[in-house]
Amino acid sequence: MSVVEVEAVPRSFDERLAFHAIAFPSVHGASVMKSLVRMTLSLRDMGYPHLKRMKKQDAKTLLALVSTDADVHAAVVDALSPDVPCESSVVHIPKYAPINKEELAIGNAVWPLIFHAHPTATPLSTDQAARMVELMDSLLATSKNDSLAVDPASGCCCSVAMVYNPGTDSVLARVDGVQVEAKNPLIRHAAMRVLEAVGEIHVAAPPTSTDYLCTGMDIFLPIEPCVMCSMALVHSRANRVIFAETNPTAGALGSCYTLHGQASLNHRYRVFRVLQT
Repeated sequence: MSVVEVEAVPRSFDERLAFHAIAFPSVHGASVMKSLVRMTLSLRDMGYPHLKRMKKQDAKTLLALVSTDADVHAAVVDALSPDVPCESSVVHIPKYAPINKEELAIGNAVWPLIFHAHPTATPLSTDQAARMVELMDSLLATSKNDSLAVDPASGCCCSVAMVYNPGTDSVLARVDGVQVEAKNPLIRHAAMRVLEAVGEIHVAAPPTSTDYLCTGMDIFLPIEPCVMCSMALVHSRANRVIFAETNPTAGALGSCYTLHGQASLNHRYRVFRVLQT
C-alpha cells in the first residue's frame, strides 16, 4: 500500500493560460501601469494572484499582462496615449500557482511568478504515511468482504469507519460492518455512524473542552464519502480524511466533486488515499 494526497483542486502545472499582453518602451512603465489599474481588474481579482503584471522583454522593453478578454485588451490599447507605442501579443503562462520551489523555477522560466507556501503542500513524513497504511490495513482486515463496495441504496460506504487521534496515536471510535436496520438508507452511512459514536463519547465525557467533535482527528473510510458525509466531516472539523477506494457513483472528495477545495467553506481538511498494491 502507498499514500497519495487527493488535491483539493485537480491541476496540472503544465497547463497554460492565454493572456493578451502589450510590449512597450520601459520608459512608459509607470503610465501604462496607471492605465491598467484604472481600466482593468488586478491580477488577484482576476483570479491569478500568482502572476506578476510585467516583465522585461529586453533591455529597453517591458511586456505587460492586460486581460484574458480580447475586448478589454482592445479598450486598454485604444486608451493609451499616442506617445506610448505598443505591440500586442498573446502569451501563454502558468494557469496555476506553484506549490513548491521546483514548480516555481519552471514557471519563472515562462513568466515571473509570486510564490506563497501552499498550506497543504507539506508532505507526509515516512512515519505518518506508514501509520496511515497500518490503520487502513487494520480497518479493512477486520471488515466484511463487501467493505470496499458502494452501497447501491445510498451511494456511499455502509461498512466500517474509524476516527483516529494522531496526537495520542489512539483510535477514538470505530464502527463495524454489521447490518444497520433503518428505513432511511442515509442513516447507514459509515461516516455518519462513526460521528454519532464520537458524539456519544463527548456526551459521556466531562465538559473539559469546547472543541468540535473531531477537531484534530483523522477519519478512515474504506470508500470515498458522499457529499452528505463529506459535509458532516466539515462540520465536525476533521483534520484529515483517508480512504482506500474511489466512489465514482457519488464521491465528493475527488471523483464527482472536490468539496474539500471549496473556498467558501469555513473549514477544510486534507484528503488522502491509501492505494492498494
